[in-house]
Amino acid sequence: MSALKTDSDIIIGAYYELDNGDIAYLVHWNGPAKTGEYKTDNGKKVSYHPVSLEQFQTWTVRRDLHDFPNASDPRLPYVFDLYWDLKYTSDLKRELAGHDAEDEIRQTMAEHKIKI
Repeated sequence: MSALKTDSDIIIGAYYELDNGDIAYLVHWNGPAKTGEYKTDNGKKVSYHPVSLEQFQTWTVRRDLHDFPNASDPRLPYVFDLYWDLKYTSDLKRELAGHDAEDEIRQTMAEHKIKI
């Protein structure tokens, strides 16, 4: 791992692998203070944590991830956001019953092998 040289090396909204193997999502970075905030998801609850530049420099960006592994509220494929403004499984559960496009939503769920 190479040390970060500038704030432009920090990607807010990216997933990172921490030095202990956990996955974090960077939600905020304060350049002047050299601190940030990230969230984790242990499969039960999302929690937020502060991070210093020194700690952050030990992390590896994971460009292959678009959600937490074993997320407690998994992200839906983009098509659900595009057509119905549904981003997470919890959104799908809430909107599915009685939605005007329920048949289309269920068909898209089948196409993406999504079961709730």
